[in-house]
Amino acid sequence: MHKGHVVDCDAFKAQADAQAVLRADSLDPNGLDRDGDGIACPGLPAPTDRKPVHRDFMTDKDGAPITKAIKPSPT
Repeated sequence: MHKGHVVDCDAFKAQADAQAVLRADSLDPNGLDRDGDGIACPGLPAPTDRKPVHRDFMTDKDGAPITKAIKPSPT
């Protein structure tokens, strides 16, 4: 069960630390990967971990998981 937003990018001194939190929960309840590219807090300093976290779900343009089925628009 997710506890929601617990930490944000300001809570980390290095990008690799934020990436480790994203790896621990790829649903990203903390919003560390705002653009959905699998990289947490890209603006933080080194050390860095730029290997994207694989996500098995789609995200919207803000990086939030899409949890409801998307129906095609009628033509």
